[in-house]
Amino acid sequence: MATTLIPHGDWPHFFDTFSKSHRGRQATAELYGQGVSGDPGEARALPFEGVTYEEKGSEAHSVRVMLGDTAGDHLTHDIPSPTQVWNRPAGDDGGEMLEIHGGDEHRLILKIHGGS
Repeated sequence: MATTLIPHGDWPHFFDTFSKSHRGRQATAELYGQGVSGDPGEARALPFEGVTYEEKGSEAHSVRVMLGDTAGDHLTHDIPSPTQVWNRPAGDDGGEMLEIHGGDEHRLILKIHGGS
């Protein structure tokens, strides 16, 4: 499947639809960039809770990715000043992927694991 660049103006609707489609499925978040140490696979497979584009408030112009559905297993990533969002639809493995580029030159790759 081809990876597609999501236009900035579509982010709120895209993230809402993506979150509703995948909520509760197992997902892994990997953070890459300068200053990120160790294994980029920061989160083991955790239930996907959602991804949002914050348009207002103290976190304005950031993307928030949330994994885990319990207090002991919860991970939130904020990507400040995102510049690009890429989506690779589900392929033969059943998984879907998002790649979010932050203004700080970090990249977050969110992998939704195969199966529904």
